[in-house]
Amino acid sequence: MVTTATKARSNWTRLIVAGAVLLVSAPGISADIEGSVAIGATATDNLFQDPDEGEEEVILRLEPTVSLEHESERVNADVDYRMQAYRYDGLEKNEIYHQYNAFLSGALVPDTFFLDLGANRTQSIVDPDGQIPSGNLPISVNRQDRDEYYFSPIFEYAFGRGVSVRAQYRHNWLDYSEDSAISSEDRDGFFSIANYRRGRGFTWALRYSQLQTEYDESLFKWEYREAMAELGFWAGSNLRLFASGGKESAWDTPLDPSLEDDVWEAGFAYKSKGKVSAEFATGERSFGPSWRGSLTADLRRISTTISYAERPTTTNRTPYQDPDFTDPVAPNDLVGRPGQAASFISNRFDWRFQVEANRTKFLLGVYDETRTDRRSFSGQPLLDEAQSGVNLSITYRLGSRTEVTARGSLADWDLEPAGERRLVRGWLSAKYDWGSRTSVTLEYQYGEQDSQDPAILTDYVINSVSLMLSREF
Repeated sequence: MVTTATKARSNWTRLIVAGAVLLVSAPGISADIEGSVAIGATATDNLFQDPDEGEEEVILRLEPTVSLEHESERVNADVDYRMQAYRYDGLEKNEIYHQYNAFLSGALVPDTFFLDLGANRTQSIVDPDGQIPSGNLPISVNRQDRDEYYFSPIFEYAFGRGVSVRAQYRHNWLDYSEDSAISSEDRDGFFSIANYRRGRGFTWALRYSQLQTEYDESLFKWEYREAMAELGFWAGSNLRLFASGGKESAWDTPLDPSLEDDVWEAGFAYKSKGKVSAEFATGERSFGPSWRGSLTADLRRISTTISYAERPTTTNRTPYQDPDFTDPVAPNDLVGRPGQAASFISNRFDWRFQVEANRTKFLLGVYDETRTDRRSFSGQPLLDEAQSGVNLSITYRLGSRTEVTARGSLADWDLEPAGERRLVRGWLSAKYDWGSRTSVTLEYQYGEQDSQDPAILTDYVINSVSLMLSREF
């Protein structure tokens, strides 16, 4: 059944795509377009990821990709698309998956008014209690398409040498292909005015934010508001100390977003010549004591980002399972139930580390999250959830034509009453450049899911070997 909200999102999708095409095709605007086509086959020993004896199968593969990139003074655009077409030889069955990530930012008024448009599709799980598919190749009923698209107008203005204003609104739509996962919308607004630009002396800031989440078939909606006033001072050219206080929505009354509870925090912010920046703060929120922190360093060959935050949020706002399309170390979400109308306090740590040398590229992603004080939008208490994981990718160029890549991921998650579970995946591949635009890749993949309860029939082990021929254009 197609709902009115779904039709509205479809209309917005057409508008976003039309806007992107008009901006990129405007006179004087050019784009770099690259693409490739990969053909090959994969042999696997456990097509359905059975707990016991698996079924062997050969899958024929066709995977075209297209990327578009444009960067100018007023318009930035980045589009990545991949199709995965599989032919299961023994079953005489075909499957096709589409993945894309599109972003466009336009300066409607230079340095003042901007418009961001975006859309993406990937595949996510249906139920975290079920068997987690190891990529898109194995046949699984626990896989669905996840579509997200948004538009966001942004206003920025500076008064004199010290005061700046920023206002932003973002409207986000989220759809799933399975009927069991309810579609949702987010409407977020943010406003701030501050005198940080002076870089010395006394500092002040005023901020207001409002977050709203609504599901198609829910009688309730989640809304959170916060209003803060901040005072501080520059303790040097790079260090700013601050303390802030204000009001926010009471966490224990989810149906009333009024500014009822007191909130405060104190901390410091540091920035050194654009290479290292950090901000840490601790305080009291409506849900209890909290602290947050972030550190970013961008050096010559090393870059890292570390963050920790305790904040109220909803299920549809959390990271989702990424099938290594655009980011090999992106965090996964193996506890969230797609389309479930639930709110919680996210206590989340993220760390990303990258090293690039002459022949080596090293990527590391680490995440750890506990979701406490979970409840439905009507206020019904839900059990806590937890997850953690490590994603690793190492690429080494042996010579002018040969490149070797090793990747691995380890994810642990805890769902009551099922208990703890673990998902392990590994990749080892060798790529040989057969000419300037043609390459051959041989890859081995391993996947394993394990749980503490032997009665849960979701455990499996899968091995796959692939041979792919790719041509760039």
